[in-house]
Amino acid sequence: MMRSHLKFSAVAILVFLLILGCSKKEKAVPEPGKTTTQEIVSPSGKMVFKVPEGWQKHQPRSQMRLGEFMLPGEEGNDSAVLAVFYFPGSGGKVEDNLNRWYGQFVQPDGSPTEEHIKRDELTVNGMPVTVVYVTGTFLKSRAMMTDAHGEELPGYAMLAAIAEAPNGPWFFKAVGPQPTIDRWKTAFMEFVKSLKFES
Repeated sequence: MMRSHLKFSAVAILVFLLILGCSKKEKAVPEPGKTTTQEIVSPSGKMVFKVPEGWQKHQPRSQMRLGEFMLPGEEGNDSAVLAVFYFPGSGGKVEDNLNRWYGQFVQPDGSPTEEHIKRDELTVNGMPVTVVYVTGTFLKSRAMMTDAHGEELPGYAMLAAIAEAPNGPWFFKAVGPQPTIDRWKTAFMEFVKSLKFES
């Protein structure tokens, strides 16, 4: 009788632990639409925005970046990195920056990357915002602005936005494996639509 009771207790504990483990896994999945309000401060004002759950804020890898977020991948795909740039004085014209970014990609069929761009024009809290999406082979050396032959990363994508704020353009550029970028497309657009400049 005692042995049966002990076996029953062991099974009950095992079931409880399995349920607890499943609950923890479910909580790890980002909830759609859940965000936190954050801001990045520049010398002439700050940009306020809502960060989707799941994005991880990191210390910028370069002094050129005001902010940096990691966008986790899934099913074996690497994460993407969203970098935030702002250059006091002048960040250059929107089209010049977009063309430079397009030049960081080449197409498997040899066609011009410009022919594969998906582009949207928005107005967000009074700011003109240009959003672009492109896929192809990412040329890491060009992204780092070096002449050295660097790593070529096929199957990559870029999702980027340029917000023309009162103190000049702000740049938001996410690059990573296409499945990862595609996973966060909707969240990225929600992020862009939340941008608000405060002087």
